[in-house]
Amino acid sequence: MVHYSLVIMNIEKWTDLECMQLLPVWKLAQARRDSHYSAYTWFNKLNNLTGLPSILIGAVLSTISMDNETVPPYVKTTLAICITLITTVSTYFKWSQKSESHKDTYKDFNMLILEIETSLLRGQNQPKRVFIDFYESMNDKYTKLVENAENLDRKSRTILDKGRDDKPNPFENLRGIVDENDNTAEVDDVPIPDDKKPKEV
Repeated sequence: MVHYSLVIMNIEKWTDLECMQLLPVWKLAQARRDSHYSAYTWFNKLNNLTGLPSILIGAVLSTISMDNETVPPYVKTTLAICITLITTVSTYFKWSQKSESHKDTYKDFNMLILEIETSLLRGQNQPKRVFIDFYESMNDKYTKLVENAENLDRKSRTILDKGRDDKPNPFENLRGIVDENDNTAEVDDVPIPDDKKPKEV
């Protein structure tokens, strides 16, 4: 236990220049989170619009099936055809599966954002990891989430594009920690990495 504490104490605090390298990943993760949440709500709405009528028609059909004398046969046939069509359309477009997939992706990106933000605070006080290791792990996690993500609809893609530039960020409140070996470094001179668009999935 003592040995582990000594290792933690020997890890250097993250400088502002290092922390700013996380900014593109953080911004893109936020844009991805918001776009996948939008996609989740859209596909969930489509799933409900097809699922609820199917359940209601099925309940009506089950009820009138008990009365073979007063209900014309074509009514039952029509209702059965409606259920079949609605179920077929829903199954073909896989709205339920897409809704759940976007929901899971939204949660994963949200966890990635929280991990970056909490690690940013710890990194400038008492970091548990060397910055470059953390930076590489965040990039790897982001890349894997994008690769496994469901395709976005048009509206969600618009949110993704807009969210890359319009989101506020926690990097504006850095405390001015710079590399002690760099006598010319100042907080105002810390460059913001170029936030280029990744390849759409």
